[in-house]
Amino acid sequence: MRYNNESNLLTGDPSLAAAFTRFFDELWKLRVDEHNSAPEQSFQMEPAPSPEENPKVQLLFNGSYKKRILKLLEAAKSEVSISIYYFSDNEIKDAILAAAKTGVSIRVLLNTHKDYARHLVERNEETAKELLESDNSGNIKVYFDKNHFFTHSKTLIVDPNLRNNTGEILLGTGNWNSTDIKKHSQVYAHIRS
Repeated sequence: MRYNNESNLLTGDPSLAAAFTRFFDELWKLRVDEHNSAPEQSFQMEPAPSPEENPKVQLLFNGSYKKRILKLLEAAKSEVSISIYYFSDNEIKDAILAAAKTGVSIRVLLNTHKDYARHLVERNEETAKELLESDNSGNIKVYFDKNHFFTHSKTLIVDPNLRNNTGEILLGTGNWNSTDIKKHSQVYAHIRS
């Protein structure tokens, strides 16, 4: 039996609903228009809603989430938790190592399974090995989910403080690899408390 680890977001915010609708409309135009061939890259959309519309939640579209990941890792002060299905981006890996050097405690949960897409699991294993071998601080812990779990979430949690109800979360659809960052249509929600 398989168990699926996912992360989802429920919101009643009309500005987020409007931004998701715009994203879906762009996907629809690309896929439904019979005269439109498959794009080489994902379409471009500005983050939405604007900080003025909603200072606590912003949606990031397509490859723009990578810049936010790097910015959040650079700003991390105490703790970072990551759950990711597929991770092979060297810039993100280097940002994790840099954060660990400053004393940030980092936990990474990666997907592993034997059933299919073995090449993705092998790349996760390589990334984990590179992180652990390059970490001179001892601040990085990497775990692979048990084989009967399917970890498909893409989540970054930075500096959570449950007592003060503070921290930042990046929750989305894109893996941390060049194909998802450059080609596939993706959406991430950046949530600040």
